[in-house]
Amino acid sequence: MPQKQKHVFVWNNYRQWRKTVLWLLNDLVDKAVLEELRKNPPAYIVADKLEWLDKAIQKVKRLPNSDICTTFLERFQRHYLFVRGFHGCRAESTESYQQNGIWTSKPASLNEIARQIFQRKEGVESAIKDLDSGHYSYREHNQGKVCFCIQPEHLVEDCGHYLLYGSEYLGCIAARIGEEEVLRKRGRAMIIECNVPTTDIPAGFLKCLVGQILREIAEKNCFRPTRKIIVFGFEVPHKLEPQNIVGFHFPTNIHNPLRYGLREN
Repeated sequence: MPQKQKHVFVWNNYRQWRKTVLWLLNDLVDKAVLEELRKNPPAYIVADKLEWLDKAIQKVKRLPNSDICTTFLERFQRHYLFVRGFHGCRAESTESYQQNGIWTSKPASLNEIARQIFQRKEGVESAIKDLDSGHYSYREHNQGKVCFCIQPEHLVEDCGHYLLYGSEYLGCIAARIGEEEVLRKRGRAMIIECNVPTTDIPAGFLKCLVGQILREIAEKNCFRPTRKIIVFGFEVPHKLEPQNIVGFHFPTNIHNPLRYGLREN
């Protein structure tokens, strides 16, 4: 499937996607509605509840009701074939990803890696058991997913542990036995830039994304400060194919949330 840029949603390309979004919604969110928002700005412009935008549309368009979230979600999915996503990891090389893509988390395989690389073997077995016990199984939570965010900056500034330590599952085992530095010595920080097929992204995450998009447009329209880094991530339930990998980045000066925010590589 050709991955034409116009069909790839890239959060950091605001000027480009703003035009596209307003074109997709030109019958509902036009200049008159944007002007109404400027003249009568909502007290709160939030992404998860879009009643503030529905009210403006209903007033300007004289409609009895409006569901801009559902409408935009349908149109977004028809137009955008991919969402640009960024996957953070710590790896020895890019070769495996280039050949095989990004596999989903497999706790059973990670358990074997933990048994190989960590020295405190009894502690490893105890940690593995703890992660799969109780009312909440971290093993089940991680299994069968690939996680992404929509800005590489989010990984560097807010989620540096993925870049500095790698697998969060292995990180949990390491923390329990005091061998975090074993993970720090493996590989190097890597961000994998990807075009994630929109059809692979669960509807709940897409609903959150379209809400973030409309919030961003509205806040800029109302001359309100917008967030430089969006705390937004999503997951897909199966591997990402290698042809959907756009490139690799090797960040430095990474914020380490496990060491009081120190900058590390």
